[in-house]
Amino acid sequence: MKKSILAVLLMFALVVPALTETVETIGVEAPVAVAEPKATVAPAVVAESTGTVATPVVVAEPKATTVAPIVVAESVSTAELVVKVGYGLNAQIKTDGYSSLDVSSPFMIGAEGYMYVTQGLGLGLGINNIFDADIKDEGAKIGVTNIYFSVKPKLGFADVYLLGQVGYGLVRIPELSDMGADIKNGMYWGVGAGVELMSFVVELLYSNNNFTIETSPTYTYSMIAVNVGYKFLI
Repeated sequence: MKKSILAVLLMFALVVPALTETVETIGVEAPVAVAEPKATVAPAVVAESTGTVATPVVVAEPKATTVAPIVVAESVSTAELVVKVGYGLNAQIKTDGYSSLDVSSPFMIGAEGYMYVTQGLGLGLGINNIFDADIKDEGAKIGVTNIYFSVKPKLGFADVYLLGQVGYGLVRIPELSDMGADIKNGMYWGVGAGVELMSFVVELLYSNNNFTIETSPTYTYSMIAVNVGYKFLI
């Protein structure tokens, strides 16, 4: 019995060191500390399937662009058409200043077109017709059609403007023409002023038409016209 116990203890003494040496030889692999990955936001980046961590792309923040306001200039018309009617006062025919013949007050109608070369200066062309009126005590009538160049400078206050006109007048005296008299047409000119009331115009104009009959001295047909018209912007 004693021999058996000694044999078991001897075997245990031999086996235990062997097992211990074997365990030390095999060893236990030390655990590897894995760093916890940080959450990185990488806009518009897809990591490859290889597990490689993609370098984040830095996207620059867009700069706010300031758009300069567009200034729209107020529309200003550079052309106009004026249609008007008038009435002649103090109409007379003079012969070189020595004598004069009174003429009944005539009606007239006309139109003028202007182009403004500056904001305050209009240049244009016009035409008017002075209807036939009686030459008092002569049993005849006189009428005129004028074609002219016109200058219209504005004075810059209260819409007041001046008028200057120069052109050519076609004089009609039917009674003399019927008798075969040769009426020679001549120069037309006029000066005056006006005022604009919104789209309406009111003018006061002094005008002269020169003409001759056969070999007579030069006649001057003059009057003061009061005109009322309407302005169309073009």
